[in-house]
Amino acid sequence: MLGLGNSLLSGYTGGWSPTEEGSSLVAWYKKGARVTAAVSNKVTLWGNQEGTTGYDMVQDTATNQPTFDATTGAVVFDGVDNFLKMTGQITLATTFTIGIKFNVETVNTVLLADDNTGNEMIKVIDADTIRVKAAEASESPTNVTANLNLGEGTFDADSYVVITRDGSGNMGFWHKGVDQSTSATLSVDYGVDIDAMGRRQGTSPNYFDGDIFDVAIFNTANSALTEELNLYLSGL
Repeated sequence: MLGLGNSLLSGYTGGWSPTEEGSSLVAWYKKGARVTAAVSNKVTLWGNQEGTTGYDMVQDTATNQPTFDATTGAVVFDGVDNFLKMTGQITLATTFTIGIKFNVETVNTVLLADDNTGNEMIKVIDADTIRVKAAEASESPTNVTANLNLGEGTFDADSYVVITRDGSGNMGFWHKGVDQSTSATLSVDYGVDIDAMGRRQGTSPNYFDGDIFDVAIFNTANSALTEELNLYLSGL
């Protein structure tokens, strides 16, 4: 697996962007871009840079709107009732690569999720663990999970992760560009659905508490993409 050392990250000068991956890019919520903020910087729209408007993250209800921080470029979720949701739904049937730059204030909260069936996709379980969950109604059991653990340290204000699943269900997990050498698997018999940011469906929505800076979602997994995405996130 790819491991990125400090020398590679510190030498990154930019240039690549997720749109260069063509049709492999499913959605990209770019730091500080296509954010529509209403009164008191409340976010009504975080537009999808890939272009599919059904994947734009929106929120029309004022009390549920997160806040845009123009200084940091972050969309700030309060952990109480803030979330964004798209009108469409992303389905990652088999392979995927997802990169997120974030700062979590409270654990056991959701970054990305399916807000229709209670299938949270990426959830910060504790200070050093992210859980990925996939579901398939026709399978038994109907859902499976993979816990991705940091080899050392905890998530902090400068955290960014890249999470992958290959065609055999093997997971990959990088934190701040460093391969965490996970042995976790997530069966490709179970697809991953995403239609919300900051909460999941259910009686315990696990509202995200913290900052989300950038999210990029791809329907493929390969070492070149993993490297470019880690380098890109390191420069934000």
